[in-house]
Amino acid sequence: MLDAAYYAALGLSSIHEKVLAGQRLSFDDGLALFRCPDITAVGALALHVRCRLHGHKAFYVVNRQINYTNVCVNGCTFCAFRRDAESDPGAFAMSLDDVMARLRAADATPLQLDELHIVGGCHPTRPLSWFEDMIRAVRAFNPNLPVKAFTAVEIEHFSRLEGISSLEVLRRLQAAGLVMMPGGGAEIFDEELRPQICPHKADAAAWLRISGEAHSLGIKTNCTMLFGHIESRRDRIEHLMALRDLQDETGGFDAFIPLLFKPSNNPLSHLGELNIIEVLKTFAISRIVLD
Repeated sequence: MLDAAYYAALGLSSIHEKVLAGQRLSFDDGLALFRCPDITAVGALALHVRCRLHGHKAFYVVNRQINYTNVCVNGCTFCAFRRDAESDPGAFAMSLDDVMARLRAADATPLQLDELHIVGGCHPTRPLSWFEDMIRAVRAFNPNLPVKAFTAVEIEHFSRLEGISSLEVLRRLQAAGLVMMPGGGAEIFDEELRPQICPHKADAAAWLRISGEAHSLGIKTNCTMLFGHIESRRDRIEHLMALRDLQDETGGFDAFIPLLFKPSNNPLSHLGELNIIEVLKTFAISRIVLD
């Protein structure tokens, strides 16, 4: 599949050569891959990158994910999850007892948990101390269970609510037992698009800064990209480049997760869902560009 003549016929000779040589792709290379009419050609390059890095292995974690509330101040237009207040129909806000009941139930199954994954909406009044207490309770229950919790957006929200720096928020949560963070909230970094899809959420600069601060404390994080809404292919490549730049600086990203926009029950439902070829291209190109 990695035949040089075939890639030359597709106009991808230089990209083919770079991938085989283990060299980094440029912004224009990423766009050229999106324009390629043959998804299998793009996929073969992505498979080559994957196997060069990891062989024929796939990796996964067994986790218990706990969403502690869907009450959120952010008002993202792509969200089918949030509620404005706890009194709204369908709203929920877990107590510490609720969280621990979920964890005990997960712990009682035959599966060996690799991590506890905790995320939620940006609740307007719940203080940082509540989250510190939650992490301490989890750690007391199972000191060997790593706690992966709170996106950079949640950290920014805690910072605003408490009137302290995001770095201080991270230090307090780390002292309570936080060891890793999920990568949600990045959405798409383009600052002209963010006001249309997540007008009240931490901006791209804040998301990147807080991720870097976490890395400086030794807290590994994931990173994400929400795609398939109003963004363009250029926006996706620019997003990947920003993640790649921060990874060059800190080395703190553990995994990248492309998140496909789902058009049900939100103000962007009219957009429909992205076709599967474009989805597969986005996954493959992300794998290649992020090297």
